[in-house]
Amino acid sequence: MKEAEELSIEKLILLSIASLQCKRQKCSFGRLVKESFTLFPEAFSLSEYPEWPDSLKLDRPIRKLRQMGLITGSPLTYFSLTKFGQKAAESLKAKMRQKGKKKFINKMFTRSPDLTLLKEISESEEFRKFLQNKGDYRPNNMRLREIIKFPLETPSEIILNSLDYLYKIAKKRKERDLSEFLKQCKIFYGVSKK
Repeated sequence: MKEAEELSIEKLILLSIASLQCKRQKCSFGRLVKESFTLFPEAFSLSEYPEWPDSLKLDRPIRKLRQMGLITGSPLTYFSLTKFGQKAAESLKAKMRQKGKKKFINKMFTRSPDLTLLKEISESEEFRKFLQNKGDYRPNNMRLREIIKFPLETPSEIILNSLDYLYKIAKKRKERDLSEFLKQCKIFYGVSKK
């Protein structure tokens, strides 16, 4: 990815932490390794096995970012941007937008992760199946978990809470088909809330 070639490892890590904060996700070391590798695979991959992330590539740069006062935290806790770090990340995003990487930046830093998830649900094959046959639609557990980004070990109660939250947003936005779909999914997971 050309974005990675133009920026130092420290700047890429800064953007990765900012991306996680924008998604309201806790930035543990493992999650940071995953996010950095997902966004910038060439920069954070193992040289012999490019399909796998190299966590060692984050070690020194993280210490440097902490010394510069851009981030706080440690591998044993969670990382977060300082106010100075937030300004630096905003500056990097602005520079990337100027260089024509607006689409990439918008993908990384959506203003509302919930709306992005609703959009992904509305564009999914599962939602299309629902629209084609509302009366006889039966949700597919694996596909639903994939769409709403919950692994198989996630308890049903957590999925229900997430579906209920998304349902309320869709209903508030008057997206009738989407709210009906989410309600059907809630029923599938064992609870029908109004």
